[in-house]
Amino acid sequence: VLVRSTGMESDKFTDREKWLLLARMIPLVENNFNLCELGPRSTGKSHIYKEISPNSILISGGQTTVANLFYNMGRKTVGLVGLWDCVAFDEVAGIKFKDKDGIQIMKDYMASGSFARGKEEKAATASMVFVGNTQHTVPYMLKHSDLFCELPDKFYDSAFLDRIHFYIPGWEVDIIRGEMFSDGYGFVVDYLAEILRSLRNHDYSDRYKEYFTLSSDISTRDRDGINKTFSGLMKIIFPHGGATNEEVEELLRFAIEGRKRVKDQLMRIDSTYGNVRFTYLGTDG
Repeated sequence: VLVRSTGMESDKFTDREKWLLLARMIPLVENNFNLCELGPRSTGKSHIYKEISPNSILISGGQTTVANLFYNMGRKTVGLVGLWDCVAFDEVAGIKFKDKDGIQIMKDYMASGSFARGKEEKAATASMVFVGNTQHTVPYMLKHSDLFCELPDKFYDSAFLDRIHFYIPGWEVDIIRGEMFSDGYGFVVDYLAEILRSLRNHDYSDRYKEYFTLSSDISTRDRDGINKTFSGLMKIIFPHGGATNEEVEELLRFAIEGRKRVKDQLMRIDSTYGNVRFTYLGTDG
Protein backbone atom coordinates (compact mmCIF):
# COMPACT_ATOMS: atom_id res chain seq x y z
CA VAL A 1 0.00 0.00 0.00
CA LEU A 2 2.79 2.42 0.89
CA VAL A 3 4.75 1.75 -2.29
CA ARG A 4 1.59 2.16 -4.36
CA SER A 5 0.82 5.40 -2.53
CA THR A 6 4.09 6.80 -3.91
CA GLY A 7 2.90 5.97 -7.43
CA MET A 8 4.87 2.76 -7.95
CA GLU A 9 3.52 -0.76 -8.48
CA SER A 10 4.97 -2.88 -5.70
CA ASP A 11 4.75 -6.11 -7.71
CA LYS A 12 7.37 -4.74 -10.11
CA PHE A 13 10.02 -4.42 -7.40
CA THR A 14 11.94 -6.94 -5.32
CA ASP A 15 11.65 -6.90 -1.53
CA ARG A 16 15.07 -5.27 -1.35
CA GLU A 17 14.03 -2.50 -3.75
CA LYS A 18 10.85 -1.90 -1.74
CA TRP A 19 12.93 -1.38 1.40
CA LEU A 20 15.02 1.21 -0.42
CA LEU A 21 11.93 2.97 -1.80
CA LEU A 22 10.45 3.20 1.69
CA ALA A 23 13.76 4.47 3.10
CA ARG A 24 13.32 7.52 0.87
CA MET A 25 10.28 8.42 2.98
CA ILE A 26 12.17 8.59 6.30
CA PRO A 27 13.04 12.34 5.98
CA LEU A 28 9.29 13.05 5.68
CA VAL A 29 8.50 11.26 8.94
CA GLU A 30 11.62 11.93 11.06
CA ASN A 31 12.86 15.34 12.26
CA ASN A 32 16.43 16.41 11.41
CA PHE A 33 17.21 13.26 9.42
CA ASN A 34 20.15 13.48 7.01
CA LEU A 35 19.91 11.17 3.99
CA CYS A 36 22.12 10.63 0.96
CA GLU A 37 21.28 8.66 -2.18
CA LEU A 38 23.64 8.45 -5.13
CA GLY A 39 22.99 6.19 -8.09
CA PRO A 40 22.33 5.92 -11.83
CA ARG A 41 19.99 8.29 -13.64
CA SER A 42 16.23 7.67 -13.90
CA THR A 43 15.79 5.60 -10.72
CA GLY A 44 13.27 7.99 -9.16
CA LYS A 45 15.61 9.39 -6.50
CA SER A 46 13.90 12.79 -6.27
CA HIS A 47 10.34 11.68 -7.10
CA ILE A 48 9.08 11.42 -3.51
CA TYR A 49 10.35 14.83 -2.44
CA LYS A 50 8.75 16.61 -5.38
CA GLU A 51 5.50 14.74 -5.98
CA ILE A 52 4.39 12.97 -2.80
CA SER A 53 4.42 15.57 -0.04
CA PRO A 54 3.48 19.27 -0.06
CA ASN A 55 5.69 19.57 3.04
CA SER A 56 9.01 19.01 1.22
CA ILE A 57 10.89 21.17 -1.25
CA LEU A 58 13.32 20.04 -3.95
CA ILE A 59 16.23 22.32 -4.83
CA SER A 60 17.73 21.46 -8.20
CA GLY A 61 21.47 22.12 -8.82
CA GLY A 62 22.88 25.62 -8.93
CA GLN A 63 23.79 28.21 -6.34
CA THR A 64 22.15 28.63 -2.96
CA THR A 65 22.75 31.01 -0.07
CA VAL A 66 22.73 30.93 3.72
CA ALA A 67 19.95 33.54 3.68
CA ASN A 68 17.77 31.37 1.45
CA LEU A 69 18.45 28.13 3.30
CA PHE A 70 18.84 29.19 6.93
CA TYR A 71 18.30 32.82 7.92
CA ASN A 72 18.07 36.19 6.20
CA MET A 73 19.63 38.67 8.62
CA GLY A 74 18.43 41.68 6.62
CA ARG A 75 14.78 40.64 6.71
CA LYS A 76 15.10 38.69 9.97
CA THR A 77 13.26 35.75 8.45
CA VAL A 78 14.02 32.02 8.73
CA GLY A 79 14.91 30.25 5.48
CA LEU A 80 13.78 26.98 3.96
CA VAL A 81 14.74 24.79 6.95
CA GLY A 82 12.15 26.63 9.04
CA LEU A 83 9.40 26.50 6.41
CA TRP A 84 9.54 22.89 5.21
CA ASP A 85 9.68 19.44 6.80
CA CYS A 86 12.26 18.27 4.28
CA VAL A 87 14.77 20.14 2.10
CA ALA A 88 16.09 17.93 -0.71
CA PHE A 89 19.01 18.82 -2.98
CA ASP A 90 18.65 17.28 -6.43
CA GLU A 91 21.67 16.91 -8.72
CA VAL A 92 23.79 17.61 -5.66
CA ALA A 93 27.01 17.63 -7.69
CA GLY A 94 25.97 21.03 -9.06
CA ILE A 95 25.08 22.66 -5.72
CA LYS A 96 27.27 25.60 -4.70
CA PHE A 97 27.13 27.91 -1.70
CA LYS A 98 27.53 31.58 -2.48
CA ASP A 99 28.67 32.21 1.12
CA LYS A 100 32.04 31.04 2.45
CA ASP A 101 30.51 29.90 5.73
CA GLY A 102 27.62 28.05 4.09
CA ILE A 103 29.02 24.54 4.50
CA GLN A 104 30.03 25.17 8.12
CA ILE A 105 26.52 26.40 9.00
CA MET A 106 25.05 23.36 7.25
CA LYS A 107 27.37 21.06 9.23
CA ASP A 108 26.27 22.67 12.50
CA TYR A 109 22.63 22.32 11.54
CA MET A 110 22.97 18.69 10.46
CA ALA A 111 24.63 17.82 13.77
CA SER A 112 22.37 19.68 16.19
CA GLY A 113 19.25 20.94 14.38
CA SER A 114 20.29 24.52 15.15
CA PHE A 115 22.47 27.24 13.63
CA ALA A 116 23.85 30.60 14.74
CA ARG A 117 23.26 33.78 12.77
CA GLY A 118 24.35 37.11 14.22
CA LYS A 119 23.68 37.15 17.95
CA GLU A 120 20.96 34.52 17.83
CA GLU A 121 20.77 30.76 17.62
CA LYS A 122 17.87 29.33 15.66
CA ALA A 123 16.46 25.81 15.68
CA ALA A 124 14.53 23.97 12.96
CA THR A 125 13.34 20.41 12.32
CA ALA A 126 13.71 20.09 8.54
CA SER A 127 15.46 16.94 7.32
CA MET A 128 18.22 17.25 4.71
CA VAL A 129 18.38 15.01 1.65
CA PHE A 130 21.19 14.86 -0.91
CA VAL A 131 20.47 12.98 -4.13
CA GLY A 132 22.61 12.81 -7.23
CA ASN A 133 23.74 10.75 -10.18
CA THR A 134 26.82 8.57 -10.30
CA GLN A 135 29.07 8.62 -13.35
CA HIS A 136 30.79 5.29 -12.66
CA THR A 137 29.98 1.76 -11.57
CA VAL A 138 30.29 0.75 -7.92
CA PRO A 139 33.41 -1.43 -8.52
CA TYR A 140 35.08 1.54 -10.27
CA MET A 141 34.22 3.92 -7.41
CA LEU A 142 35.46 1.50 -4.76
CA LYS A 143 38.69 0.85 -6.67
CA HIS A 144 39.56 4.46 -7.53
CA SER A 145 37.87 6.55 -4.84
CA ASP A 146 34.77 5.95 -2.70
CA LEU A 147 30.97 6.04 -2.82
CA PHE A 148 30.84 9.79 -2.06
CA CYS A 149 33.08 10.81 -4.96
CA GLU A 150 30.22 12.44 -6.93
CA LEU A 151 29.59 15.06 -4.24
CA PRO A 152 30.88 18.64 -4.75
CA ASP A 153 34.35 19.39 -3.38
CA LYS A 154 32.94 21.51 -0.54
CA PHE A 155 30.71 18.62 0.59
CA TYR A 156 33.52 16.10 0.25
CA ASP A 157 34.63 16.55 3.83
CA SER A 158 34.71 13.83 6.47
CA ALA A 159 33.12 16.05 9.15
CA PHE A 160 30.23 16.82 6.79
CA LEU A 161 29.77 13.22 5.62
CA ASP A 162 29.86 11.90 9.20
CA ARG A 163 26.59 13.75 9.80
CA ILE A 164 24.73 11.65 7.22
CA HIS A 165 22.53 9.14 9.01
CA PHE A 166 21.80 6.79 6.11
CA TYR A 167 23.16 6.18 2.59
CA ILE A 168 20.73 4.58 0.12
CA PRO A 169 22.60 2.55 -2.54
CA GLY A 170 20.76 4.00 -5.54
CA TRP A 171 22.42 1.53 -7.93
CA GLU A 172 20.30 -1.23 -6.36
CA VAL A 173 17.05 0.39 -7.55
CA ASP A 174 16.01 -0.48 -11.10
CA ILE A 175 15.63 2.26 -13.71
CA ILE A 176 11.99 3.38 -13.66
CA ARG A 177 10.00 2.18 -16.68
CA GLY A 178 6.40 2.88 -17.69
CA GLU A 179 5.02 -0.41 -16.39
CA MET A 180 6.38 0.32 -12.91
CA PHE A 181 3.85 3.06 -12.27
CA SER A 182 0.80 1.88 -10.38
CA ASP A 183 -2.88 2.20 -11.21
CA GLY A 184 -3.85 0.23 -8.07
CA TYR A 185 -5.23 1.43 -4.78
CA GLY A 186 -3.17 3.44 -2.32
CA PHE A 187 -3.52 6.38 0.04
CA VAL A 188 -4.34 9.80 -1.44
CA VAL A 189 -1.01 11.62 -1.29
CA ASP A 190 -2.33 14.59 0.73
CA TYR A 191 -3.71 12.19 3.33
CA LEU A 192 -0.43 10.22 3.41
CA ALA A 193 1.56 13.46 3.73
CA GLU A 194 -0.47 14.52 6.77
CA ILE A 195 0.04 11.11 8.41
CA LEU A 196 3.79 11.35 7.85
CA ARG A 197 3.88 14.90 9.16
CA SER A 198 1.92 14.05 12.34
CA LEU A 199 4.27 11.13 13.08
CA ARG A 200 7.20 13.57 13.20
CA ASN A 201 5.98 14.47 16.70
CA HIS A 202 6.68 10.94 17.96
CA ASP A 203 9.94 9.13 18.76
CA TYR A 204 10.16 5.39 18.06
CA SER A 205 13.95 5.14 18.39
CA ASP A 206 13.83 3.02 21.57
CA ARG A 207 11.34 0.44 20.28
CA TYR A 208 14.08 -2.14 19.59
CA LYS A 209 15.62 -1.91 23.06
CA GLU A 210 13.11 -4.37 24.47
CA TYR A 211 14.70 -7.04 22.24
CA PHE A 212 18.20 -5.85 21.29
CA THR A 213 21.12 -3.73 22.49
CA LEU A 214 23.75 -2.14 20.25
CA SER A 215 27.41 -2.92 20.81
CA SER A 216 29.25 -0.51 23.13
CA ASP A 217 31.87 -0.09 20.34
CA ILE A 218 29.40 1.96 18.31
CA SER A 219 30.01 5.71 18.67
CA THR A 220 27.36 8.23 19.67
CA ARG A 221 27.06 9.59 16.14
CA ASP A 222 26.74 6.10 14.64
CA ARG A 223 24.17 5.23 17.30
CA ASP A 224 22.16 8.39 16.52
CA GLY A 225 22.10 7.49 12.82
CA ILE A 226 20.92 3.95 13.54
CA ASN A 227 18.30 5.10 16.06
CA LYS A 228 16.85 7.79 13.80
CA THR A 229 16.67 5.43 10.81
CA PHE A 230 15.03 2.74 12.92
CA SER A 231 12.55 5.25 14.33
CA GLY A 232 11.60 6.43 10.83
CA LEU A 233 11.14 2.90 9.50
CA MET A 234 8.99 1.95 12.50
CA LYS A 235 6.76 4.98 11.93
CA ILE A 236 6.35 4.14 8.25
CA ILE A 237 5.82 0.38 8.49
CA PHE A 238 4.56 -0.18 12.06
CA PRO A 239 3.02 3.14 13.16
CA HIS A 240 0.87 1.24 15.68
CA GLY A 241 4.08 -0.18 17.20
CA GLY A 242 3.00 -3.83 17.05
CA ALA A 243 6.11 -5.37 15.49
CA THR A 244 7.39 -8.83 16.40
CA ASN A 245 10.94 -9.60 17.53
CA GLU A 246 11.85 -10.76 13.99
CA GLU A 247 10.30 -7.67 12.35
CA VAL A 248 12.12 -5.34 14.75
CA GLU A 249 15.40 -7.13 13.99
CA GLU A 250 14.87 -6.72 10.24
CA LEU A 251 14.40 -2.95 10.64
CA LEU A 252 17.42 -2.69 12.96
CA ARG A 253 19.70 -4.60 10.55
CA PHE A 254 18.63 -2.34 7.68
CA ALA A 255 19.25 0.79 9.80
CA ILE A 256 22.71 -0.47 10.77
CA GLU A 257 23.56 -1.29 7.15
CA GLY A 258 22.81 2.26 5.96
CA ARG A 259 24.95 3.90 8.63
CA LYS A 260 27.75 1.35 8.21
CA ARG A 261 27.90 2.23 4.51
CA VAL A 262 28.62 5.84 5.51
CA LYS A 263 31.26 4.82 8.08
CA ASP A 264 33.03 2.43 5.69
CA GLN A 265 33.51 5.28 3.20
CA LEU A 266 34.68 7.68 5.92
CA MET A 267 37.43 5.20 6.78
CA ARG A 268 38.58 5.32 3.14
CA ILE A 269 38.56 9.14 3.09
CA ASP A 270 40.00 9.88 6.56
CA SER A 271 42.49 7.55 8.23
CA THR A 272 41.69 8.97 11.69
CA TYR A 273 38.43 6.99 11.71
CA GLY A 274 38.96 3.63 13.35
CA ASN A 275 37.32 0.36 12.40
CA VAL A 276 33.99 -0.20 14.17
CA ARG A 277 32.12 -3.49 14.64
CA PHE A 278 28.47 -2.73 13.99
CA THR A 279 26.96 -5.49 16.08
CA TYR A 280 23.95 -5.95 18.34
CA LEU A 281 22.87 -8.52 20.91
CA GLY A 282 19.53 -9.94 21.93
CA THR A 283 18.49 -8.77 25.42
CA ASP A 284 17.89 -12.39 26.36
CA GLY A 285 21.59 -13.11 25.75
